[in-house]
Amino acid sequence: MKFSIQSSQLNSLLQTAGKIINPKNPLPIMEYFIFELENGRLEVTVSDQETTQISIIDVESMSESGSVAVPSRIILEVLKEFSDQMITFESNDSSFEINLSWESGNINLPGQSICGYPDVKKKNSDTLNRIAIDSNKLYDLINTTLFATSDKDNRVTMMGVFFDIAPESTTVVATDGFKLVKIALPDSNTVTEHTSFIIPKRPAINLKTLLQKENEKVEIEFDNKNIHFTIGDNTFICRTIEGRYPNYNSVIPQNNTNTIIVDRVALLSSIKKVSICSDKSNDLVKIQVIGQKMILQARDINFYVAAEDSLVCNHNGNDITIGFKFKHLIDMLTAFSSENIEMQFSDSTRAGLFVPVDSDNECEQNSVILLMPITLN
Repeated sequence: MKFSIQSSQLNSLLQTAGKIINPKNPLPIMEYFIFELENGRLEVTVSDQETTQISIIDVESMSESGSVAVPSRIILEVLKEFSDQMITFESNDSSFEINLSWESGNINLPGQSICGYPDVKKKNSDTLNRIAIDSNKLYDLINTTLFATSDKDNRVTMMGVFFDIAPESTTVVATDGFKLVKIALPDSNTVTEHTSFIIPKRPAINLKTLLQKENEKVEIEFDNKNIHFTIGDNTFICRTIEGRYPNYNSVIPQNNTNTIIVDRVALLSSIKKVSICSDKSNDLVKIQVIGQKMILQARDINFYVAAEDSLVCNHNGNDITIGFKFKHLIDMLTAFSSENIEMQFSDSTRAGLFVPVDSDNECEQNSVILLMPITLN
């Protein structure tokens, strides 16, 4: 195969796709990019056998079609040193040796045949469900929920983002048992009955990176094993997490008697300030609401440090004191972009709800975050 392409174009594609590669994969061939060239278009495949990305890019010119497995680590290191310039990629059909040349030099790389690469593209068309969603909306759904996923292996179904799909709605949920995010969108989907899937956390992070570079309609096809995302000239495939997702609606408290509206950025700044003095054993920040004033406190008696800050808020209800892990609060406030946040509590021992106020983002308008409090001594 032989083609020419701008180095920045190839580098951008490979840098994104390369995040999927797992250097600990037992199959050495999985550390390679698969290049397949035909009709002036280069198809690049990368996979760790759990997650696959297939991207197609137009080349500047080509003289020979073909295919070759390209060592990922070496070509990524080479391309990141280039300023934007035209490069020529050529591989030998029998030895698979790769020559990468440019105006002032060249480099030789050891390629391989693609014959040993697993078939990572197949799907069972008989059992597929299909929906379509705007790429920006899908990005927002994943970006707003990812922080609440679990990292613990004993909660497998919680180690991903749950998509609950009905003909007239799309609900996306993530939880680790201490924090929960739910986004419920009124959508017209092509499914005829209720269905669902769970995207594992690592593939969701990779998909989010890919979505940042696209502004396309995303076609999603899924069964009980795999999910295929088609985004323009990119196909992203990942295995689903199998199992029953927790009943998320049952843990969301209703009829909260205390509501507090406060500036989101000011609250985030205040938490970051006082959390420096929090007890490292529990990361506690105490929130005390008295009238229209919110007082935030943290202290670590082992090091004789303490901090306090106060904010003006719009409070409706009884005075209340409640504590949370400051990391959960920061993650939650960072996930939103709204100017204000509404906090809803019933008492200091029950979960608090956090809802964005006056947001222009559709996902935020239909979202709620639940945080479990820390028991105060």
